[in-house]
Amino acid sequence: RQQNESMTRLDQSIKENLKQAREVGERADKLASALTSENKAQGNFGELRLKQVLESMGLEEGLQFEEQATMKDEHGNTIYEEDGHRLIPDVILHFPDNRDVIIDSKMSFKAFEDYHNADTDQQREDALRRHILSVRNHVNELARKNYSKYIRDGRHRLDFVMMFVFSEGALQLALAHEPGLWKEAYDKGVVIAGSQN
Repeated sequence: RQQNESMTRLDQSIKENLKQAREVGERADKLASALTSENKAQGNFGELRLKQVLESMGLEEGLQFEEQATMKDEHGNTIYEEDGHRLIPDVILHFPDNRDVIIDSKMSFKAFEDYHNADTDQQREDALRRHILSVRNHVNELARKNYSKYIRDGRHRLDFVMMFVFSEGALQLALAHEPGLWKEAYDKGVVIAGSQN
């Protein structure tokens, strides 16, 4: 009888563990799906990762950096993009000597995921091409915004914006297969950086 009771408890415990493992797997699948298919979720995750990197360096929000600060012109009016959205960089990083640097977290990971899940060389090549194009498009988008033009009075602006790519693997894949991409971005006033740079 004791053995039967022990086996029953063990059976219940195994079933409960399997149920929990299944739920964890489902949540992980949902997270992976969100991070690879929803640009807003990717953006939020990138902003969170950027904040963690800055805080791990000992920087304090409100002192050494600001998040999601709306850009304003010399008269204090909100600046809008061509599509009507307010111009809001992810981070304004304050350096000594009143220097400010804009950091924007940018990346779409659908093509990067497709590259790693490709079954054929042709699929991998196509995904790689789309991944590099995605990085290049983000560079061009940041260059067009010209954030540094709107650094407030009393601060010295640097004529570049940093494009933060939170996935080191995604960044290295693009740069390894398109070595001129970093210089191309730099020439447009965009410095591409990852979490290890």
